[in-house]
Amino acid sequence: MLNININFILSQHKYLTNLSACPILEVMNYNILIISHLESNVGSLRRIIERGGSKALISSHLEEILKLSEEEKADLIIIDADDPSLDGYGICQKLKGLGLTQPILILSSERGKENLLRWLKSGVDDFLSKGISQDELLARIDTNITRSQRILDANPTTKLPGNASINREIDKRIKKGMTFAVCYADLDNFKAYNDRYSYFNGDKIIILTAHILRDIVRDLSPEDNFIGHIGGDDFIFIIPPEKVDLVCGQIIKTFDTIIPYRYSEEDRKKGYIISTDRKHRAGVFPLMSISIGVVTNKMRTFFHPAHVSQIATEMKNYVKTMEGSRYAVDRRGDDEEFISRQKEAGFVRRKWRQKWVKKHIKKFS
Repeated sequence: MLNININFILSQHKYLTNLSACPILEVMNYNILIISHLESNVGSLRRIIERGGSKALISSHLEEILKLSEEEKADLIIIDADDPSLDGYGICQKLKGLGLTQPILILSSERGKENLLRWLKSGVDDFLSKGISQDELLARIDTNITRSQRILDANPTTKLPGNASINREIDKRIKKGMTFAVCYADLDNFKAYNDRYSYFNGDKIIILTAHILRDIVRDLSPEDNFIGHIGGDDFIFIIPPEKVDLVCGQIIKTFDTIIPYRYSEEDRKKGYIISTDRKHRAGVFPLMSISIGVVTNKMRTFFHPAHVSQIATEMKNYVKTMEGSRYAVDRRGDDEEFISRQKEAGFVRRKWRQKWVKKHIKKFS
């Protein structure tokens, strides 16, 4: 991989005409805001960023910076610390003080410890020396944005990745042509437990479930896994299709062993509690169980995370009609007309799926 000194690029603009022959790490369609007065600097930097697959926005005025950050939805900000006419330190403090959540990177030729500490205290997320290779520059942009998105998206109760991260993970696997199984786990009778034992104990159940899923998925599929928390008592985990029986079976076994001990001895012996449903109607509710709907791309083609999400939800709802902890795998395949429609629209129409669901589902217990 060819390393190119950023200082050299900034000072030798004519060399940029030969960059088409240089391999550059791809960065996925980000909006990068560059803060600088020096067009000679940012013009070269912009070309590197755009060749990495992202869009570069340039400004040096605070009001315009804020406008670009909001209207263009900038994913990351780079401040040119070597611009003598720019108060980069003050701008950084101002942006952080206004509550902007985008990562801020400093690009500087000064590497002294005092300079580094000064910038870090101002709230910057990363410090880049101008001798950095373009591959490392783009990799750091990607890493900082991914980390920021993950932190902002994390569920506050379980700290697991949330909906945006789940969609990105599914989309990444689709684009890479990977074979995967998306498993949608949902707790049965959780609301009744929450109402009977309080939301404080309900949160403990959510955290316990997250630990069960995380530990089992990572233990039984260590090289290929993802665990996310949609919200409430809904979770997603992604594993190879050949691991589905092993992982889902172990999750159900562990869940059914541990959960009864989260009830009082009296309720545990009875095997049910008296509580209310979502319509506030009193009733008898069995002890909690877990339902897992599974969708894979072994027998069908996916083009969008929305399609995966809709079928996984469909499978989960189907499993919840059964008694106790269970999982079911979608066994439906594609037809040519459906593939054509899916490529055009990016998702599957619900009517078509409902038509096939009863005929093609194979149940496991």
